[in-house]
Amino acid sequence: MKTLSVNIFLAIAIVFHGVMLWNLAAHFQWQPGFPPTWLPQKTGAEIPDHWKPGNALPWFRESPPTGLEKKWVELKQAHIRSRELIAVPLRQTDNFGLDFLVRDANNTDPGGDFFQLMRSGFDVRQGTSIYENYPADMDPTVRKLLDDSTPFHPPNRYPPGFAYTVGVALSHMKPWTAYLAWIILHEIILLYCVILSRKWAAVKTLRFRVAAAMWLGFLPWYLELYMGQTTFIIMAATFILGTCLDDRTGSLHTGLWWTASLITKPISLLYVPLLIRKRYFGILMTGLAVSVGSAWMYFRHHPGDARVFLGWMSGQEMVLTLGNYSFQSFLYRFHLSGTATHVIAGLLILIGLYMTFRRRDTHSVRLLTIWVCIYFLAYTHVWQHHLVLLLPAMILSWLYSGRIRYVFIWLLATIPSSFYLFNNHWNWIRDILYLGGAALPVLLLFADQLVCRYQRATGGE
Repeated sequence: MKTLSVNIFLAIAIVFHGVMLWNLAAHFQWQPGFPPTWLPQKTGAEIPDHWKPGNALPWFRESPPTGLEKKWVELKQAHIRSRELIAVPLRQTDNFGLDFLVRDANNTDPGGDFFQLMRSGFDVRQGTSIYENYPADMDPTVRKLLDDSTPFHPPNRYPPGFAYTVGVALSHMKPWTAYLAWIILHEIILLYCVILSRKWAAVKTLRFRVAAAMWLGFLPWYLELYMGQTTFIIMAATFILGTCLDDRTGSLHTGLWWTASLITKPISLLYVPLLIRKRYFGILMTGLAVSVGSAWMYFRHHPGDARVFLGWMSGQEMVLTLGNYSFQSFLYRFHLSGTATHVIAGLLILIGLYMTFRRRDTHSVRLLTIWVCIYFLAYTHVWQHHLVLLLPAMILSWLYSGRIRYVFIWLLATIPSSFYLFNNHWNWIRDILYLGGAALPVLLLFADQLVCRYQRATGGE
């Protein structure tokens, strides 16, 4: 890549990152004092005209469902009727700007996922269930105190170790101050990943600048911030594991991050085969001991909570809403079968195990990328903000090889989906186009890692 084009790319990414932060901050009114606080406010923003009933774009007019689409509609309606719906509070803010490009930002206020973290911390401090699996005779005063502790929250689904550490720490702050602190932590971790990329790239300045632009200019990062999510911890742990696999960071550093990722979400259990292949038994056993041990200590006193958590971790039944951004959600609209979903997931995991233990010539960084892709392709509950976990896989591939195709895959993952065009006017075909666009960069990256062979690019840019 030419110096001028790389510099322009990086400049655009920096500006876009600033736009993301501004767009999020504009949902709030800042309050004086130290530390600074903010409260949500309405802006009077209007939704796009073509989102309103009867105002679809001319080529998106509704038509009666037929064939497979009719079966899909019937299944979806039955699914909605059979599931307990979570009450969503009235919005305190309006959608505007980047919100229109990502689905989940249109369904909740900022912090839509964040306050479950705080709530679990309050539950810990009250000595009760962190999954709101409360006893029938619970003191109503304590219940009201807990219900008033956060502005709103979805049910907590994080491991006990996370509630007893991060959750408790956040519960000692005011709700919106805690959300602000969480956003700042996101940005610090992102900057840390950029710095590590600089060390990886060494003297290859242009390669580092491209990697920095990829970190900073990624649209799903806005949704990660908006929702107050935790995938950034898994993202950083994955990138640091990649640097360790290439002998660029120490095992102690990597072990701490992998352990932190395990008590955040069990996603990184997918890396266990890779750690076994590399004989990183110290990292493996330490992470498992802390995460499994802390969970066991909690669940032995709350056995009912273990069923709730394990059901969530296993993926349970398919989630049929468009918020489920997974490849399995895309395929489900064709086969409409939970059995087929499990078979496909099993085959993908077998491919990963074969590549890990039978293809000894495959570099560990490529194997890490394969396992990241398997998460997106095999798991049944994947949300759009989870795409930030795809960032280290794409950036590691770019830094390792210098192949421009990884920048194009990144571009496919960061450009806005068809959500803006289709919202409030969905049908089966538009579902397929929307979810197919989500799956495409993952499929391309997965196929590339399975098929293409390349050596480390050591010279030039």
